[in-house]
Amino acid sequence: MSLNLKAISPSSLAILIASPVMLYLHLRSYLLAFTYDECWTYLGYATQSVTDIMGNTYPAANNHILHSLAMKVMDELFGMHEYTLRLPVVLAFIPFAMYLFWVNRRMLKSFWWVGFIAVLYQPYVLDYFATARGYGLALMLMMGAIFHLDRALYKKKGWDTWFSMILIALAAYANFTYSLVAIAVAMALVFSAGSTGNWKRFALPVGVVSTAFVLLSWEPMQRLIEAKELYYGGSEGFYSDTLVTLANRAAYDRFTGESFAVVLALVLGLSAVWAFVNLGRGTWKQAGFWVTWILLATSIGSILQHYLLGSPFLVDRTALFLLPQLILAGCWLLFTYEYTPGKLGLGRLLVLLAVLNLTLSLNLTHQLDFKEHADTRQAVIHIMDASGDQPPFHLGKSKYMNATLMFYKRKLSADMILPVDLSYCDDAGPASFYYLFAKDTTCVSDKEVTLMKHYPVSDTYLYRQE
Repeated sequence: MSLNLKAISPSSLAILIASPVMLYLHLRSYLLAFTYDECWTYLGYATQSVTDIMGNTYPAANNHILHSLAMKVMDELFGMHEYTLRLPVVLAFIPFAMYLFWVNRRMLKSFWWVGFIAVLYQPYVLDYFATARGYGLALMLMMGAIFHLDRALYKKKGWDTWFSMILIALAAYANFTYSLVAIAVAMALVFSAGSTGNWKRFALPVGVVSTAFVLLSWEPMQRLIEAKELYYGGSEGFYSDTLVTLANRAAYDRFTGESFAVVLALVLGLSAVWAFVNLGRGTWKQAGFWVTWILLATSIGSILQHYLLGSPFLVDRTALFLLPQLILAGCWLLFTYEYTPGKLGLGRLLVLLAVLNLTLSLNLTHQLDFKEHADTRQAVIHIMDASGDQPPFHLGKSKYMNATLMFYKRKLSADMILPVDLSYCDDAGPASFYYLFAKDTTCVSDKEVTLMKHYPVSDTYLYRQE
């Protein structure tokens, strides 16, 4: 008996589409070793006091405040298991999918499934719904803000404007990079106030919520700036740094991404034209316009931020919020108008490409941005098995491994491993074991060591001193 998809309601079909992705996220959250940034977030923030987290007392970009607080709660309830520490972000995927479905229904009508699958099956986006950082929470809250921004115009209910502003402020509190998106949403509400003449309904939430956000985030942001922690990014340009790196990651680094970056640039430019056309026609009160508005405002904002404030151009994960916006804006360009057989074929092709991209990217071994830390847990287990009753020792290594090693030292009670904040093997003094990135293996070329294990996923090497 064949399955008749036309007989299934859109909401039921959306659940069917999202369910395998949700299962995939749970599996990855349970099986994958903690990445460097997750370990740093846990050791440096989730285990600190609420005051230290909210005040960013030990300033670092890894403190995504709202998420650090959520991780702290999970740690106190369930301990330091990777799955439970990631659970707030994994569960955030459910409202993200719901908001995404509603936005696509409003924006693409009968073609809702194209934008829904294209975003929901994006492997790089999914990486950050299985990672204990603030990105997934912020993406969910951003999508909710877009949904309520759209509803504020067509439903004409005051609480939608409040929800939109509150959600995007929380997104920025989960990841300060999303302050650009918060500014874009605030601008959209102010624009709506000027267009409708209803300043109380649209502008009041902007003033109140923005003030509350500034009061909460001013001190932690200042500490980040003073500590020069806003360093991750590029200096070449918006296209070379932001669009090219985002294209690479969207294809899960299977090719350089230059061709796809051109497509992203075209979507950005053409969607801007289409937004102005709708503005001129007076047909701007729709979800696609707001997606494009936020895409344009955040893109321009990131460029201005670089030239006016000296901030690096956004790259890969810091530009992550642009990826769903670009995909949805592209779908709005292609599928805004009535149903036609040609558009149906194009929609099917785009869905096929999205499914193929995810299928080729499926893995239960690593997160793309932190592939080099995929095997640290296993390496610590091997060291524990081989060290026996040996007294505590320094582990010759790159200091970039310290966070993951210290996380698993604590989790696995590997008390024999001592932290070393040194970059090169020779500086570490005599070492019983060396756990090294491939680029660092030359530092043991003149030592009497035996290769215990090569970990192919992370391309790391574990040596034992003779």
